[in-house]
Amino acid sequence: MEPVLEALENELRDKVNEPHEGKRKVESLWPVHQINWQRTRYVYDMHYKYKKIDKKVWDYCCRNKIIDENLAKKWRKPGCDLGAPLCGGAFTSFKRVVSRNDGRGWSIFLFWGRSDRVERPRCSAQV
Repeated sequence: MEPVLEALENELRDKVNEPHEGKRKVESLWPVHQINWQRTRYVYDMHYKYKKIDKKVWDYCCRNKIIDENLAKKWRKPGCDLGAPLCGGAFTSFKRVVSRNDGRGWSIFLFWGRSDRVERPRCSAQV
């Protein structure tokens, strides 16, 4: 696990030191966020999916800010898989691709939607 984390740390250091003249601030931060996501997902998978690391190592990574603990907590919530949350039953304002395996193969679904377009059902008592 350590070589992967060191490689991601070196890549992060290179991205931070990379010149960003002519780029907007958010454009220069995207690679940093991407590497942070990759590092967090790697440790998350090693702990929860593959059971390669124990709770002590997980806590150490969270305590020393090696991974983004809040991001990992979102992945632990039901209905949240790699950034596709349920959002309380409403759609959000971005495109979402969800895949699932139903035993016969993989199915991919593409959702478009905005939460302000979801109509709430009215009770018959409300007029």
